[in-house]
Order: sequence, then structure tokens, then C-alpha cells
Amino acid sequence: MPLYTTGTNTAFVCPAVGLSGEKIGYFGLSVLWRAAVRPWRMFDGDSTSVTLDPAHLELLRGYLAGEAAFPDEAIAVTATVATDFLSQNTCFVPSRVTDNPGVVYSLLTKGLCFRFVFGENHPPPMRAASCIGPGPCLIFLNDASDKSWEPCAGMMETSMPKGSLAVRS
Repeated sequence: MPLYTTGTNTAFVCPAVGLSGEKIGYFGLSVLWRAAVRPWRMFDGDSTSVTLDPAHLELLRGYLAGEAAFPDEAIAVTATVATDFLSQNTCFVPSRVTDNPGVVYSLLTKGLCFRFVFGENHPPPMRAASCIGPGPCLIFLNDASDKSWEPCAGMMETSMPKGSLAVRS
């Protein structure tokens, strides 16, 4: 049933496994768009947001509002179902992927990892990997812990136990 398998990744065609790549992509893009139009208050009182180019923000708004088709020439969305425990039990707000030469954002929501790639005229392989658009509408399956451990380790270093987890003297 997989379209292909590599040493670290398995790809499936969404409709062949009973999934709607459009609905999965829409969900991820709607979370990203919300983070771009309004700051989110974090548990520590700080806020976070995403900065998108105004043209891309308008393309997203039009698509999410049902006023326009998915802008596949400007946005690609990859979706990966994580097989590891940490990624399946963690959520991260949308954030910019800084080690990428293009404009890429990521989102992890309880085992579903998204990559949003922005830019005009994506190469055909990027469009083909998208879960939404004119390509085969792929979804991937792999261990995503390599993307989850570093942020979790950073949180553990700076966290302060509270309530019943606090050590009482």
C-alpha cells in the first residue's frame, strides 16, 4: 500500500489510505494563519506569532475563506504522521525553520507534523510531496523525534516544577 519506502520515510497517497490531503493541509494552514494574524499568549505570559509575507497571508486567507483555490504555485504543505512517542504526545506552536534557505514553517500537533514551504514556482519534487494541490497528495510516516527532542530538551532546561510536581522542603 505505500507508494515508496526509504530508510527513514514511508510515503502514502492520501486517497489510497482513506485520507483527505486537502482537509489535513487545510487544518495545518488554518493553525499557521491564526498564528500569523494574532499573537498567541503562552503559558509563561509571553506571546508568540508568525510573520508571513503580506502576499502569502492574503493567499492563505482567500483559500481558508473559500474565496480562492489552493495556491499551489506559492505554497506546499507536507504532512507526516509521527511514529515516535514524544512527537505523538507533544504540540508545538508554528515556528520558522531557520536552517532552511527558503521560507519554511513547521507545526507539530500530537503526532502530525507539518512543513509549510512558501515561495513562487516550487520545484516539481516539492509540489509532488505536498498533501494538497495538483500532485498525488502524499502523507508520510516516520519517526520525527529528531525534530522533537531539541525543543523538549530546551523546555526541560528552563522549566520550573509547580504544584504537585514541586519539591517540597
